[in-house]
Amino acid sequence: MFELDKKNKFQKVRGNKIIKQESFFMKQNVLTEVEYNNYKKFERILKYVEILRKKLRIEREKFNILEWGCGRGENVIWLKELGYNAFGVEVNSNYIKNCHFLLKKKGYNKSILNLIDNDGKTKFSDDQFHFIFSKQVFEHVNNLKVVISEISRITKKNCLGYHSFPPKRRLIEGHLKMPLINQIKNDNIIKLIICFFIILGIHPHSKALNGYKIGRKVDIYLQYLKTKVYYRRNEKIANFFSKFNFKVYYDIIYLKRFRNTFKFFNSIINFIILNFVHVNLLSIKL
Repeated sequence: MFELDKKNKFQKVRGNKIIKQESFFMKQNVLTEVEYNNYKKFERILKYVEILRKKLRIEREKFNILEWGCGRGENVIWLKELGYNAFGVEVNSNYIKNCHFLLKKKGYNKSILNLIDNDGKTKFSDDQFHFIFSKQVFEHVNNLKVVISEISRITKKNCLGYHSFPPKRRLIEGHLKMPLINQIKNDNIIKLIICFFIILGIHPHSKALNGYKIGRKVDIYLQYLKTKVYYRRNEKIANFFSKFNFKVYYDIIYLKRFRNTFKFFNSIINFIILNFVHVNLLSIKL
């Protein structure tokens, strides 16, 4: 059987022996080359990376890029293979360790991936990076103000950041794949909705939960919502950036053809996307 401990980890019980296993949301497996090749790289950032690099007239190997919340380092390896001086930071040491095998195989030093300390600080010097990005990370950060403060410290003046995250009012919760459950505050109502969608087959279908009864799955999903995700309005996140000397723009890439054809609806569509679909925030350090 499995139990969930106080640190949101599964414990597999065999007799009196407990073997800890990370939650089904965690990337606990060693990164293989097959997984790396199949991983969808964050190619959208290359447009802005190259615009800035060419403006600064810097060679790729001298252009410093940092991924905040790098996981197992797939994007960092990809950027290294493209010739950039790329690094990653992460709060979970297991994620980083699970990249070491592939880093060694590809000839990269494992020091390009680093842990963020308990105070939200990194080992990097002031004004070190030309470009800092994150993908689906901000919604998992409790104290986002501390993170943005550190990002500001290590970003060079007149350089860029790109951060992709779901808005507070997103209609479908992106991790559990269930509509509207992130909009409700009452736990009992959330449980009923989660139970309903599990019965319909709308949930992550994690192998780690195979054999679990519906009630147990409901409790685990609810605990994840309460302790692992922190949704915020895009305006609030933009205000954090402004307080730490960034100017903010939005890169709205959805329904581009429609918006170009029907420009009258642009502002309405942009509002819907930024508040209910997804946010791609571009920041410039002043």
